[in-house]
Amino acid sequence: MKPSFLCLVALFIATNVQALSDGITGVNIDSSMSQLTIVGSGLQSSGNSVVTLGGVTLSLISQSSTALVAQCPGSPAVCPTGDWSLQVNSFTLAGAPVGQQLWNLTIGAGGTKGTTGPAGPKGPKGDTGATGSAGPKGDTGATGPQGPKGDAGATGPQGPVGLQGPAGNTSPALRVLALCSSASSTKDGVCSCDKGQTLASYKGSPCTAPGDLGSCQGLGYRWTVNGVTTKQFHGACCVCRF
Repeated sequence: MKPSFLCLVALFIATNVQALSDGITGVNIDSSMSQLTIVGSGLQSSGNSVVTLGGVTLSLISQSSTALVAQCPGSPAVCPTGDWSLQVNSFTLAGAPVGQQLWNLTIGAGGTKGTTGPAGPKGPKGDTGATGSAGPKGDTGATGPQGPKGDAGATGPQGPVGLQGPAGNTSPALRVLALCSSASSTKDGVCSCDKGQTLASYKGSPCTAPGDLGSCQGLGYRWTVNGVTTKQFHGACCVCRF
């Protein structure tokens, strides 16, 4: 039975009768142990080469200056295991010897598979990987607390002057006339007697002025922020005598 795995060990002996140009560099045997391949350079001259294994001449299947393929002896052809001396002789076309090369080799069955060796040392840290793609948009967060109360807005502009009221009823001759003016959001109220009248009294807001046609009231204006008065204007009350 032929071994399923073969091992070939070759040892070079640098002894020449007449050296080939470069010589044998290796000998291989095929898996069926039936053929030897001799590799090197200058293995063939202008003539033929003769290959012997342990003194037995082998048939050459092919030959060139770089490779010789020889058939092992026997039928079926097989190269027996053991230690052997391989010899290559080169001749000219006329049969004159050119050179001789010797190669010691061992043909034998391979051993059993060895046990797995220990793990090697830990390798260095790899480079940082590329930045990953952006993740999906997160959920909407909870509603935040209500912010503090804002500052008071600026005072609006004064409104337009109102339409003149209808003429009043004819009254008896007056001796005392009450005039009142309320403050606006931008200035104090102002009242004055007509020419020929005498200003009998004047009061700031809030105030009330009596007259023959009745009394009137002058109102003030006050702007308060957080309980603190920031702006204040006064009304006016006038009593005019004729």
